[in-house]
Amino acid sequence: MSDSHHDGDALDLLKAIFHDKPRLLRAVTLGDLEGQGVLSEVRTHARLFGDPVYQFTVGRTQAGKSTLGNLLFGADAMRVTGRQDTTKEVGVLPMRSDLYFFDTPGAGSDEKYENYARLALGLPQIDDGGDTVSSFELWDFGEARVEDGGTVGVQRRTITADRWEEDFAGPYPPDVLVYVVDAVKGFIRPDRTYLRHILERYGDKVVIALNWFEGRTTRTEVDNVRAQIEMVYDTVFGSAAAPRFVEFNARTGTGVHDLTRALCQVIAPEKLGGIQAVLDGDLKEHARVERGLHYRRTVHRIAARLALNTVGQDLGGKDLIAVAAGGISQLGVLTFEAEEAASALRGELATLAEREARAVRAERTETLTTKEAKTQQRDIVVHEPKFENEVVKKKHKQKITREVEEVTGKGLWDVVKVYAKSGYDQLENLVDGGSVQDREKIRARARRDSVHTTTRQVEEEIEVPVTEVRQKLAGYEKRVIDTVTEVVGFTERAVGTNALQGGLPVIQLLLGVGAGVEAYCLDGGGKTGGDGRGGLDGHVERERQRIALALNRAEPRLVKLLAKGDEAEEEIAGLLDGLFAGTAS
Repeated sequence: MSDSHHDGDALDLLKAIFHDKPRLLRAVTLGDLEGQGVLSEVRTHARLFGDPVYQFTVGRTQAGKSTLGNLLFGADAMRVTGRQDTTKEVGVLPMRSDLYFFDTPGAGSDEKYENYARLALGLPQIDDGGDTVSSFELWDFGEARVEDGGTVGVQRRTITADRWEEDFAGPYPPDVLVYVVDAVKGFIRPDRTYLRHILERYGDKVVIALNWFEGRTTRTEVDNVRAQIEMVYDTVFGSAAAPRFVEFNARTGTGVHDLTRALCQVIAPEKLGGIQAVLDGDLKEHARVERGLHYRRTVHRIAARLALNTVGQDLGGKDLIAVAAGGISQLGVLTFEAEEAASALRGELATLAEREARAVRAERTETLTTKEAKTQQRDIVVHEPKFENEVVKKKHKQKITREVEEVTGKGLWDVVKVYAKSGYDQLENLVDGGSVQDREKIRARARRDSVHTTTRQVEEEIEVPVTEVRQKLAGYEKRVIDTVTEVVGFTERAVGTNALQGGLPVIQLLLGVGAGVEAYCLDGGGKTGGDGRGGLDGHVERERQRIALALNRAEPRLVKLLAKGDEAEEEIAGLLDGLFAGTAS
């Protein structure tokens, strides 16, 4: 393990999404699964060891001794209260395999409790004002069981100092002692004294188990503890012996397989029996298969949940899909223990996650648009005719009828009478003082009356000059009578975006990243040669194509499940398990 374990920001954010499944994102390594296999054999396999093996767990208070006992037993058989001194007695846990696990009180806190352990181990006690003890209790958890949150069925008996050899040391001689150290607490003076006394009595039967606490133990802390322990070994053995170090996690079981191998190196060969065959058998290959299945099932559950979410969401200020892809990448590196190979590609892992997430987000985001009318002003025009006047002069023949007077003479006597009358009238006019004009009129009338006139009508043809004015169309003239606004077309304008459900593209992305990282890690960090695609991108691309083909066949069913929403999350994960993890859906 290394400090780079703490760089998993994306993985930590992903755990927040799956707060309802706290164990889902725990990286299960090959060693974890081998350890689980060993634990299963140790718990259930009858007479696994050739003869009873007595393993004593020792160390400072709260170093993880009792937790290790719980891990081996598979239940909270050992009492762990969380107080400073968690064990006040010596507990023994016999297993069917003939392994006897002894849990001892912690050192470095209460001298009396430490003296219980020292008495059980046959070490000199601490004599500091009456803290020495003359007896301790042995609690046998062989018939114990957990009921209603408590442990029942524990057999208790007292071991006295004067009967120690007969009742305890003789029946239970230590075959191996596991000194548990919490690296966070360091290795201080009480540890050094306690370990020195153990080494002086039991020599090379000791295995140093450095207990990691995930998330708070650093490489520097572990290395400092190692250096302190090596100094104690030099004091006791000089250069004749070196510590057997094993790093493990008592809560999760990580490293238990390595711890078991270390114990086998200490236990007398004639006592090993079938445990060595278990370690050397097909356990590792079985663990490899289980590790891959566990990782893929985890990826499937991440993909199922993210596929039901809408794209564009963020978590901790980061795009949710990118967080998921990055978290899967980091989980893969931890699961397949390829940190050394992947350390140079941390930036590439992040870049790949961001790039792939961006592409899916773009694919699953629709642009919202509105149609806007495009208008223009238009004049309403009428075309009015334009006329010109044309004058035409011509002669028109016309028949007319006119009266013609014809004068014919009267008889002489008649004429004389007319003129006589005229003369008389003129004289009378003169006598009366009439005017010359009146007398002229009288004379003119006498002349007219002196002839006989007749009138007759005469028809004749005459030419009459006629002037005609004609109107001639000279063209048309435009006239604007109004102006209107009219729609001439439509344009689309983006008004926003709408994030869609992640759906199949998200599933394909996350499964492709997960499978690509797995392939990359198992390839030893992209050592595939020849095709130029041995890097992380090449592995991811190949796996995405393979997964896309399989998803195409299941697309109709997946689409129906996605349409059901959150209630279909487990069904989607189960379907993916059937496609890619070898389990029926």
